[in-house]
Amino acid sequence: MFLLTAALAASPTVTTDAHVVHADLHLDAPADAVLALLADPTQVALLSPDVRSARSTAAGACDNVVYRTTGLLQPYEATVERCVTDGGWTEHLVASEAFTAWDVAWTVAEEADGTHLRVALRVDLWALPGVVVQPRVVRSLTIQLEKLSALLDG
Repeated sequence: MFLLTAALAASPTVTTDAHVVHADLHLDAPADAVLALLADPTQVALLSPDVRSARSTAAGACDNVVYRTTGLLQPYEATVERCVTDGGWTEHLVASEAFTAWDVAWTVAEEADGTHLRVALRVDLWALPGVVVQPRVVRSLTIQLEKLSALLDG
């Protein structure tokens, strides 16, 4: 059943510039449903094939989220601050021994026929050049958004 649902899920349009991966996705769900799903950073993170675990704790007006990701030889870990914005969330790197940048903006906008989701993501690793990291980020974000779409359509 999941394979059928995943096959029917919407695919994002993904573009890149020097350091940032941009993804746009039209969802046939109301913005409230998209926002409700995105409100749980752990659930959203685990849709990514490169996230092994995620845990979130409240930190004032924001949350601190600790991600453990697949690495080349060993898992990488990053702590990010995730804050609610007008129409979405942002994430910014707080601490990591492997990541030198982790900046994400999730933006949700109501449309006449559903919802537009836009993600801008920059992830840099100290040991690897962007030319190596970025294709993996594109693949991972594409899969994550396809799974998100399948959840909303299911």
